[in-house]
Amino acid sequence: GKAAAQRLFRTRGRLSPDRQTQWEDFMMHQIAAEAGRQGLPLVFHTGMLWGGHADIARTRPGLLHNLFDAFPDTRFAILHASPYEGEAAYLCAMFANVPLDFTWTAMLSPTRFRGTFNQWIESIPQSKFMWGSDSSSPEAHLGVTLETRELVADILCDRVRQRLMSGTSAYEFARGALSENAKRFYLKPLRS
Repeated sequence: GKAAAQRLFRTRGRLSPDRQTQWEDFMMHQIAAEAGRQGLPLVFHTGMLWGGHADIARTRPGLLHNLFDAFPDTRFAILHASPYEGEAAYLCAMFANVPLDFTWTAMLSPTRFRGTFNQWIESIPQSKFMWGSDSSSPEAHLGVTLETRELVADILCDRVRQRLMSGTSAYEFARGALSENAKRFYLKPLRS
């Protein structure tokens, strides 16, 4: 609770790894509660980070399960997910308030993305796919957007050729995943 967090805060510089995790969990729950009250989305980078040196074990989407469960009225988004694509799919399918923002995932490995995206289509509701930006420059955003759109188009065309989707459903999927779903998620009015 709050009293335990206050004690941990006073000794923050000398915390054991377990105590540090307790402190971080408490603070994250406070942030998630306030985000829910304010109607603000929380976005989590998961999996490999481009150019980063994060401890990959601490970037697993599955570690967020208890947070998603505790705050069903807070909007959360999972970014990237690779190499934890299955965990991300499970969480997005399980929690109504958790979509998948697949930004940059295709660029980590276009070959892997093709298989992963097909699996996601089969296990995550269509409304849960989002393409964001998560780029540090307009040039990077444009490049990754063009490359990803081409890959998504190829994947959807293959699904239409294999009669796994109709042309209309592929078009609607692409429109939602590459534009409309993110607008609904990120531009949702704030609560007063």
